[in-house]
Amino acid sequence: MNNKLDGNVSNYQDKEILNRLYGYTRPYVRYWVVAVFFMIAASGLTSAQAYLIKPALDEIFIEKNELYFRYLPFVIITVFLLKGVTRFFYEYYLERVGNSMVRDFRQAIFDSLLRQSISFFHRHSTGELMSRILTDVALIQGAISSAAVGLIKDVFQVVGLVGLIFYLDWRLAIFCSGFLAVAFLPVVFFSHIHRRLNTQIQEKFGVLSSIMHDSLTGYQIIQAFAMEKYESSRFSLVLRELFRVQVSDIKAVKLSSSVMEFVGGIGIVAIIVYGGSRVMQGESSAGTFFSFLTALVMTYEPIKGITRINSMVQRGFSAASRVFWVLDYQPEIREATTAETLPVFCQEICFRGVEFRYPETEQPILREIDLTLKKGQILALVGYSGSGKSTLVNLLPRFMDPNKGSITIDGVDLKNVTLQSLRSQIAVVTQNTVLFDDTIRNNIAYGQPERPLEEIVEVAKQANALEFIEALPNGFDTMIGESGVRLSGGQRQRLAIARAFLKNAPILILDEATSSLDTISERAVQDAIDYLIKGRTVLVVAHRLTTVERADIIAVLDGGQIVEKGSHAELVALEGSVYGKLHRLQHNIP
Repeated sequence: MNNKLDGNVSNYQDKEILNRLYGYTRPYVRYWVVAVFFMIAASGLTSAQAYLIKPALDEIFIEKNELYFRYLPFVIITVFLLKGVTRFFYEYYLERVGNSMVRDFRQAIFDSLLRQSISFFHRHSTGELMSRILTDVALIQGAISSAAVGLIKDVFQVVGLVGLIFYLDWRLAIFCSGFLAVAFLPVVFFSHIHRRLNTQIQEKFGVLSSIMHDSLTGYQIIQAFAMEKYESSRFSLVLRELFRVQVSDIKAVKLSSSVMEFVGGIGIVAIIVYGGSRVMQGESSAGTFFSFLTALVMTYEPIKGITRINSMVQRGFSAASRVFWVLDYQPEIREATTAETLPVFCQEICFRGVEFRYPETEQPILREIDLTLKKGQILALVGYSGSGKSTLVNLLPRFMDPNKGSITIDGVDLKNVTLQSLRSQIAVVTQNTVLFDDTIRNNIAYGQPERPLEEIVEVAKQANALEFIEALPNGFDTMIGESGVRLSGGQRQRLAIARAFLKNAPILILDEATSSLDTISERAVQDAIDYLIKGRTVLVVAHRLTTVERADIIAVLDGGQIVEKGSHAELVALEGSVYGKLHRLQHNIP
């Protein structure tokens, strides 16, 4: 598997970035065409503004021409009005294209993240990934919208004004072209420095986002351990590093502008000397010279703008590299091209010679796992922390794939079926209950929004959740906050169980579903679980052995291997068994 995300962002070349950005503009080509039309018109009107200096001076101030004096002001007003109208339209359509592309980028990167496996999120922090969607895409927006508008506008203006300059005095224009070429040298020289520094800036922003996310979500632990100063110093360290790189970047950008300013000043002086001598010798008129000079000065401003835009474009290119870095990441869990729909589960689940290890580790988490679970049976996985229990159950819905061996349902390898048909037959209730900042009704009906309220009420009742839901101010329409923060742990867990009830899947995974609850909450949740598991094939992960004693099969994991397997009675009776030791520890039996 070739994943650029595991490589270097700088692998992307400017040409590749431009080609891919162009691909995102194709759906909006009609807006580009309209924008370019008005932009060309605006550039022509800008040149007209500079040209009108010539008749204003020569015909009105020098020749005292009454006809020009009467009508030229109206012509000037009309030119300025038309330029304002054309500017509105080209900026509007270009901004529309830029924002449309940003919308598409955000959707694409969000969809890409949703397809990734659990191991992907283990390797990349939430703050880092949020930075890609928000900060980096915003920088692309700046490059596409603001910079693209400015760059294309400035290029057209330069072309129009240079054309006017050559029309007015081609000899003087050739004399000036050398200075215009020199003015671009700082752009080329400083752009490489800016690109490198801006990549570092964005990396620092990613680290800041990660620290902020950890601190804001873990504020209780920070305060409980009096670690405010530590977290503040950690944040401050990254801020100082960011500040150092930003200052270097500012120095490069401002130095580029200053050098261009100096070069431009030299050019203006040379032009005044050379052009003035031509006027004094009668080879050119004063109106022609000042119109030329006005056009030249107006040309210098967009050239300076290109330097400023270059800074924005470099930031956008660096951000685009980071966004493409994520978009190009191939999901580790993918459907085979020949994947078929998994028939409704009716016989058995088999693990055969299963081994699993994370990409960044050498030692496997699971080794030589062999298990068979018949339909309607309960399999309990027990063992010390870190023995691989949760990893094992995460393989069944293909949140991850084993490195060796196979997992089958009714004899069909999971790698040969569609993910939707597989996961539609599995319901999951975990210790870390995942709820969304939405209503209770929508959390229970997650993935099934069409289900009527009557069914949602019924599953809430089955999950022992109806009583506390009805006691809330808005009942099933109560907003529960981020991750269900407005509910207790037991209430959140019962909503997750209600959600599993509503899914009504034949296979159920319970991963430490009651381990973090108090006694009263655990009893309510356990009663709901006892009701939920009836008639289902269940995989249970639990530290508290009281929740697994009625399992048909208990598999004891130690060091990633199944060291014991049997019923509760068989394992307790087994002399020197790991399960027996765990049982005695939990029941305080010497």
